[in-house]
Order: sequence, then C-alpha cells, then structure tokens
Amino acid sequence: MMANHKSEAFLSVNPFDQVTKNLNELCRTCTTSPNSVPCGRNTFIIERVNKKDGFGEDSDIVHYGQDFRLRVEQIEGCMDDCLYLSSEHITPLSASKFSRKQEVVCTPVPNGKTLFQFAWPDVKVSFKFTTVLLYHIVVVVVVGYYCFFVHQ
Repeated sequence: MMANHKSEAFLSVNPFDQVTKNLNELCRTCTTSPNSVPCGRNTFIIERVNKKDGFGEDSDIVHYGQDFRLRVEQIEGCMDDCLYLSSEHITPLSASKFSRKQEVVCTPVPNGKTLFQFAWPDVKVSFKFTTVLLYHIVVVVVVGYYCFFVHQ
C-alpha cells in the first residue's frame, strides 16, 4: 500500500470512474482514501521492468534507482484487466478533477508514463543501487520527467 503524506491517506484505484486517454485507452482514476485495510483497490504489485537491468536476472529485491511499474490486479465485476499506475503531465487537457494538479490514473497499457523509481526522501543523500527495505520511508519518482510523486 502507498500512503500519501500530504493527504494522510492511501492511494486507491476507483474501478467505477473511467476516463478515456490517448488512442481510446479506457483508464481508471486514482484517488487517496483513509481505508488502511488492504484490498484490491489499494494494493499495488511492484513489477520489474527489465530483467537485465544489472540487479540480477532472478532477483525480486527492489533497489533505489531501479525502474519498476505498479500494477493493480483485475477486480472481478469491475475491471477485466490488470492496470498500471500512470502519471500524467499537467496540461490544460490533463489534470486531476478536483485539485487541478497532476493526474494519476491506471492504464491497461504499460508505457513510459508507468515507469517509477524509489528515491531517498533527503535529496542530499543518494542510496542509488542499494536495497529498499520494507520499513524505509521512500519517495516514488516518475522516471519520465523525474518529479516527486508520492511517498510511503
């Protein structure tokens, strides 16, 4: 589960709110929710992007600086496919509904907007290529335009 420090809530997919993105992709919107109980809407699976990224082909250990995707499994009756968390640039045509800030959706097609990396919260310290531990507070960085997204 991913917590958002600013909203003091957990990242969740809304399986009933659909938006159409480029090439008629049917995406689902994301929001934050105070529900801290793991369920299909707020549990994301970390999926390695490239097996030959220098971190061992058989390894499931996540490292700082390693590219990954966040996947949500299908929810029976709501979502037919697994979806990937995607971060959109803020433009006049793409912004969140209420805050008009960065829009975050779940898309059925993995692409460049679905690539993320873990970073250490203190930008003066770099832990690149070291193992991310379960109890660490981390920042999730969007790889495409290297801006801070959410932290756990």
